[in-house]
Amino acid sequence: ADALRAEPPKVAYVVAWGENGAAALLGELLRLGVKARCIDRKFTFEGVEYPAGSFVVKVQDQPVDLHARMRELAALHGVAVRCADSSWVDSGPNFGSNNSLVLKVPRVAMAWDRPVNANSAGWVRYLLEQRYGVPVSPLRTHDLQRVDLDRFTVLILPEGNGYGGILGKGGAEAIKGFVERG
Repeated sequence: ADALRAEPPKVAYVVAWGENGAAALLGELLRLGVKARCIDRKFTFEGVEYPAGSFVVKVQDQPVDLHARMRELAALHGVAVRCADSSWVDSGPNFGSNNSLVLKVPRVAMAWDRPVNANSAGWVRYLLEQRYGVPVSPLRTHDLQRVDLDRFTVLILPEGNGYGGILGKGGAEAIKGFVERG
């Protein structure tokens, strides 16, 4: 990735979604208290097409050392970060549109125990905690009906056979309610 320029942008930083480094960069920025928005449709900015899921970090109301941290983290994760001195997009939603979502540090719960494949659960947990720095709360599959799932923003059900028999009707209803509440 190209090194981020020396002077901060006037409007925002723009990062294309799609590579592992972008996810790791985003995770670190969110943990540092940086405010970021995800654009949920593709857009073109300064002739470059960005896929849906790309994110924008506006320079207003951010930690004072944002540019130095952005340069350091972009280099560390090998991510191209573009500086935007204007909010004008060639096509697609602009940086402040209704097609952008405020991003927050995820609170992740993951089912484990029967019927979860232990290798699948281990790999997912390793990837999230070690690669992206996102803590995972393991929950026994049969306890999902008793846990307040609304404490979490993400629920992972790793590969496994026979979830229905372990979850039961109460567990299935708890998951359905969690999904419906967003």
